[in-house]
Amino acid sequence: MSKYRLGAVILSTALIAGGLYFYQPPSKPPPVKSDTVKEVEQPHGAGVIDIEQIELRHPDYETLNELRGRQIRLQLELTAVMKPVTVPTPPKIDEKPFDDSAQEKLMQDFMAQMSELKAKKLALIDKYRKESEPEYIRNRNAVRDIYSNEALNITLKLENAKNLRLTKEQFDELQAQLDAVVKERNIKQAEMREKWVNEINEKVEAEISAEQARIRQEYETAYKASEEESAQKINEVRERNQALVDNALKEIEYRQTRRQEILDELNYTGKDLEELENKIFDSIVDEAGKLAAMNKLKLVVLKRDKKFTPKTISFAEPIKLNFRKPAGAVVYFGNDTVDLTNDLIKSMSLKGILTNS
Repeated sequence: MSKYRLGAVILSTALIAGGLYFYQPPSKPPPVKSDTVKEVEQPHGAGVIDIEQIELRHPDYETLNELRGRQIRLQLELTAVMKPVTVPTPPKIDEKPFDDSAQEKLMQDFMAQMSELKAKKLALIDKYRKESEPEYIRNRNAVRDIYSNEALNITLKLENAKNLRLTKEQFDELQAQLDAVVKERNIKQAEMREKWVNEINEKVEAEISAEQARIRQEYETAYKASEEESAQKINEVRERNQALVDNALKEIEYRQTRRQEILDELNYTGKDLEELENKIFDSIVDEAGKLAAMNKLKLVVLKRDKKFTPKTISFAEPIKLNFRKPAGAVVYFGNDTVDLTNDLIKSMSLKGILTNS
């Protein structure tokens, strides 16, 4: 019995000693809760998104690209049709040069041929004169001889008027007979010469008449043709001048109509393009906001070709969109600038907003 009591005492003593060994009084009082709150980190810096990379992967990119191309083409065409059209004032047509130039050449050709024909005619006249002149001289001399005897007898009487004791009346009568004989002889010889010359001319005319008629006919035909050609040229010039005026007026009318058509098309295209760009922009805003919050960013800037786009997403409280146009401003990547493009592409692709291509 005494053994059991001794064991109980030893066990109790050991438990009390162990508790005292492990217990240590606190060296400091327990921390007291403070009323101050740790300062929250404020958004700072900017994120940059290459909107072209987003657009390239957007399902509506082909439509977007087509609308932009159409807008550019329409703007270029509008610039072209906006240029003024000047209605030409046709110069007055001087009809004289048309006639002069044609007729002068024809007259020159005609005169040259007629000159050649005249030379040929003179040569023929000389030829036939030489051939027929001996006979003509014989006939002329025969007539001369006939009248010469009678004239000689009268002349002798007049020379011997004193010996023949001719009265003044008789002398005057003989003188009148002599004059009549000489006159008749001269007339006969003149008639013979005229007949001879006419015969020569008739032969020559007979020989060259066909050629002369041909030259005249060709000239008259060509002259008439030249008049018709001149009239045709004048009409062509008039028609051409009128066509220039008509075409200018048609072009003015066309441009007026086309301007309105292009303006309407530009209006529709601009609206469609704006709607599609806003659609793409709106699809970026939510995801960009989340990335901005994750990266503690104050702004997210959309860039295109290393330049700001007209749209800048601001995540100041409350989140709002600030539209501005810092034309030509270049985004420089610094310590406070984060490129969110790839992260945004991954996020939007996972949600099916963008394609993987």
